[in-house]
Order: sequence, then C-alpha cells, then structure tokens
Amino acid sequence: MSESGNVIVSAEKEICEDQCKLGFKYLSPTLGSDKCCGECIQSHCKVENELKELGASWKSPDNCTTFRCEMKDDQFYIVAEQESCPNIDDCPKDRRYTKGCCVFCQPEISEQIPEELEPLQECPETPLPKCGENQVKKIEYDSNNCTKIICECKPASDCPPLEVFPSELLPGFKVIKDTSGCCPVARL
Repeated sequence: MSESGNVIVSAEKEICEDQCKLGFKYLSPTLGSDKCCGECIQSHCKVENELKELGASWKSPDNCTTFRCEMKDDQFYIVAEQESCPNIDDCPKDRRYTKGCCVFCQPEISEQIPEELEPLQECPETPLPKCGENQVKKIEYDSNNCTKIICECKPASDCPPLEVFPSELLPGFKVIKDTSGCCPVARL
C-alpha cells in the first residue's frame, strides 16, 4: 500500500528459456500446472556430437564393443557390452589366431584315426541324367552324403503359356489338356 492508502500492484513477466542443449527437448508445462515455464528434458543419448535414440545400438570402430542407449528413472545412459573371448592361457603361441576381437586356439589335429571311426565311404561317380523338356537338373544327397543328380519339373510359373485355337479345329475334334508332363499341353 502506498502512503495515500492506494494498493500498488506490480507484475513481472517471466521469460521462459525454451532453447535446449543438444540431446534435450523443451517440454511445456501441463495444463493446470502452477508453473509458467516448461523445462528441458533429455530426449536422446549423446555420443560426442551425435544423438542416439532410445533403444538404438551401435558398435565401436573395432567392432569389439556394442553400445545401447537406454533409460532408467527418466535418465538416459549408455550401456557398453564387450565381446567375451575364450581363455587361451594354455594354448601354444603357434596355434593362436585372431578372429574379430578375440584370439582363439587352433585345435590340434590328431595324426591317428581313432579305431571307433569308420573310414569314409567313397561316393560313386554320378552320371548326368538327360532331362526332358520343361525339366531342370537338381542335386540331392543320399544317406552317405553322396551327391546324385535328378531331373525335376521346373516351376509352373516358368512353363510356356497353353495355346489353344478352337477356331482352327476340324469338326468332331476337341482340345484335351494333358497334365501328365511337367507343363500342361493342349492335344487334339
């Protein structure tokens, strides 16, 4: 109140900062809230100057570590999982080799064939069959894992169209669709 008894009203306009830093977005206050301004909330994981969406995964330059953008308790964070490699402490250095991120041990090749193993059966030479019209050659394996080549009908979609010209038929003749072969044929 002033000295003269008048009520003095002063108002200040709050200026909201709605420009958020990289990886954050501005969230306006909810309707009915006592807040005038919203706030910047995290919306992405930030890796250097690159944004990663929630659930995104990516690999390190050497492909040995997988990273994931996750969220817990409204906080974004990056989870790193490194490829697990076998223990090769007992492996001689001359049998070690690298594949991807890990060093592996090349198993020793035994000079002797164990008695319980039967010698491998040699496969007979497979003659090439003469396939008919509209057939293709296909390789199959028998119970001894030997190959044999068979003839098989080609897919129906590869068959030539069935051409029928009823106007060219002589009286008393009719067209019969023969489906006994690989592709249907019209016969008189």
